[in-house]
Amino acid sequence: MKNQVESVQEGPEKSLRSSLDNEELLAKVVEFFPYPIQIFSLDGTARYINKAALDMIGIRSVESHVGKYNVFEDPVVRKLGFMNQVRQVLTGKTVNITDFNAPYRDLIRYFNVVDRDVQMISSDITCFPLVDEDGTFEYFAVVFILKKIPELQ
Repeated sequence: MKNQVESVQEGPEKSLRSSLDNEELLAKVVEFFPYPIQIFSLDGTARYINKAALDMIGIRSVESHVGKYNVFEDPVVRKLGFMNQVRQVLTGKTVNITDFNAPYRDLIRYFNVVDRDVQMISSDITCFPLVDEDGTFEYFAVVFILKKIPELQ
């Protein structure tokens, strides 16, 4: 029975791996994924951001963010009291943050984001390590589950 379960579990994974050997396909999946995703190096520097994250946060361009933004230096993350939780991903743990409510005026103050009539971005966040086949941990991903973006009154 155990071998049957392992075989069933390996089937979709093998199929996915063979399909995703084409890195271009995987890149498209992440780029068009409907949830905001960012990938960071272990020092906290943004290495990738998808379109949904650009749109949610209001970041003007990939170039103004990737290689420049550092989550471990983010004054909004620090002010909201989530820095220690975010840093836990460096221990190899998956970290779930609930009720990350970022005042949009703070994002405008500290970052080059679009000035729009938004009061707050409210989301849950999952941070998880990205480990290669050798078990090497060089990056971590952050996925935002958007709750709401209330408009200013």
